[in-house]
Amino acid sequence: MPDTKQNQPYYTLTSGQSPLIATAIHDGHTVRDNISSFFLLTSDERLREEDPFTAGWVGITDNQVIGLNSRFEMDLNRAREKAIYRKPEDAWGLTVWKDELPEEMAQESLARYDQFYANVKKMLQSIVDRHGCFVV
Repeated sequence: MPDTKQNQPYYTLTSGQSPLIATAIHDGHTVRDNISSFFLLTSDERLREEDPFTAGWVGITDNQVIGLNSRFEMDLNRAREKAIYRKPEDAWGLTVWKDELPEEMAQESLARYDQFYANVKKMLQSIVDRHGCFVV
């Protein structure tokens, strides 16, 4: 059976014709299967700090950026060096991982972070090319 969460999209970008962009960076709750066993936090504990269902309001415009993964896997709303919660101070005092997260798992998440921002940059540049500016 294929590992569906591994290959599921972890964000969506929808491009339209306006210069207005709506975002819901932490709409999701899912995590990669290969990282889920490292979490100390339960699914319900993660959910208390996530922002699921925020994508419901992005329909106000035709340009949309929606994050579909848990912020506990990688926080798209933080700088790259802070995107992986490594100690409780990074995550509102919560101990996220059973043990220290293996570096290969962190690097896989950071590669996904980098891909997200590379694609968002292309989207934004396309809007600037058409309109000269954008509003988020």
